[in-house]
Amino acid sequence: MRHTRKTGMTLALVLVGSMVAVAATKSSVSAPKAPVATAAAEPARKPATGGWPDTPAGAMARHWIDAFNGGDEAMRAFIRETTTPESLAKRGIAERLNTYHTFRDRMGTLSLASIDHSAPSQLDATLLASDLSRHPFTFTVENGPPYRLVSVAMKERSHGMGAFGFHH
Repeated sequence: MRHTRKTGMTLALVLVGSMVAVAATKSSVSAPKAPVATAAAEPARKPATGGWPDTPAGAMARHWIDAFNGGDEAMRAFIRETTTPESLAKRGIAERLNTYHTFRDRMGTLSLASIDHSAPSQLDATLLASDLSRHPFTFTVENGPPYRLVSVAMKERSHGMGAFGFHH
């Protein structure tokens, strides 16, 4: 076979392509892939934590956002699951849903913009509303198991700092 510059270059490209394919195969063999989520199990196919810290407050905040964005039934279920009977006796589900409606009408859906401070029982996060406005929230959970929700507060930036929130 006659060796020309063109044939040598083609052979070099084939060899480089083969090395890339071998490297990709080796990396996929040595590092197992994460299981593929089904559409029913995770419609958005986002990472399990979605940027939230792996703490009780982080898990609760993520769960609250899912319920907030999910509508009335999702929020009602969230309130039932996370609120102590004593707290529900002081402030019932209907009153809590009214507060939820005020937030939802004003903000639309919410998503995580940043984590500002994280501790096991408290999380300060900035959330984005549907109109892309940024809102600082504080999520507080009990200090020990079962880590029920104590409060969700949004700090208002207009006319000084005030709080408007869900208190459990």
